[in-house]
Amino acid sequence: MWKPLPLIAASMLLSGNICASDSLSGAKIEGISGAPSPAVPAVNESGGTLGPRDLLLKDTDDFSDRPHISKEQVLEDLAILKYALNNAYIGRRFLPKGAFAELISKIDALAANAGPSSSNVFCNQLAKIAWEVPDYHFNVRHHSTKCNSSSFGPRYNPVGNNVATQKEIPWEISYRDAGGQKVPIVAITSFVSSHDKKWDGLWPELQKIKDTAPSVIFDLRGNGGGDSGTARKIAGQFYGQYVVEPVSFLAFDRGPAAYAISANSWKLNEKQLVLAGKPVPDYVTDGYKQDMANFEIAKPGDETTTSFPSAQIDRNLLWEKPIYLLTDRSCASSCEAMVQLFEAHPYARRVGDNTAGMMTFGELGMLILPNSQTQVKMGRKYFEQRNGQFLEKIGIAPTIRVPAKDDALQYALKDILRQK
Repeated sequence: MWKPLPLIAASMLLSGNICASDSLSGAKIEGISGAPSPAVPAVNESGGTLGPRDLLLKDTDDFSDRPHISKEQVLEDLAILKYALNNAYIGRRFLPKGAFAELISKIDALAANAGPSSSNVFCNQLAKIAWEVPDYHFNVRHHSTKCNSSSFGPRYNPVGNNVATQKEIPWEISYRDAGGQKVPIVAITSFVSSHDKKWDGLWPELQKIKDTAPSVIFDLRGNGGGDSGTARKIAGQFYGQYVVEPVSFLAFDRGPAAYAISANSWKLNEKQLVLAGKPVPDYVTDGYKQDMANFEIAKPGDETTTSFPSAQIDRNLLWEKPIYLLTDRSCASSCEAMVQLFEAHPYARRVGDNTAGMMTFGELGMLILPNSQTQVKMGRKYFEQRNGQFLEKIGIAPTIRVPAKDDALQYALKDILRQK
């Protein structure tokens, strides 16, 4: 007989796009320097003072490989990067103690030893530094070279591949037999924007599963994340109530520099769609316009903080059948948000390997360094886990751990059989 996991208290839902002003009473922040800091000025190589507008994506940014970069251009890129880190990156206040100072120190050392370079060499120097930062979302890459900070990370053996077979839609439903039971597999390969119409057909299918299925398996293997709004909506259907997650505190940078890198993310998305010959959805255009409007009125130091109280779950509203989430080291960011959202559900089990560990920082912005065309991704939001754990590059452990190279789906199906 199926036995639910112990029910735990957790915090109320955090929306990736909604932040209410609140006091910080009750929020414990240890091992970080969380005091708001004023904007940090910087001087470019021409002697001019840098400002938020210098962070905006330019029409001349083409993401191409620049094989010859002068020493002066290297220093200018580093000055712009430092300005962005000191004014737009939420990690400047919420990385573990000493980590941000170490990051700045390494960039200063790179500047002190600067000489002529190239996109590939320069990007890889920054990428190595970026990987050593305890923030998995903090990423350095180059569109036209083989540079990516994640390449400096460890390699993990898979626990089976996601069962999805098509690429146009981020979800797919198939069925497997478990002792005569027809078990639905909801494969989710990414979390594209929750506003995207590609999700429309999912909701009636989930309702059918709730009405008829003996259990459900969500295959999240290989899901690199995206917009967590859909993950929250999915979880809400199986809780039957306001969704909870184990986060107690949120800080959201709303200064002009932060809005600049956020606007860049929308603009970069638009450019990539145009280059691929694909239509640009309205939400991309609207997101860019909104960020630019906020950019024009924001003031340095603007920030929203929210504390979230604990909330209990009403057992009577839960879907009381087995729920499995297949996870691996490629389940990252918003994929992990879905895993976290189900942590408080007593009928949910995680099967596979640890997730990636991209949970502490979010609401990502993008910086393009003009001379090297190096892309630097950094977060504007900080999330504090209620249990005090810092799981960056560690990830969420599975309930049922699967040996490397075995298939997590088979372990979930076997567990269903054991519960009969």
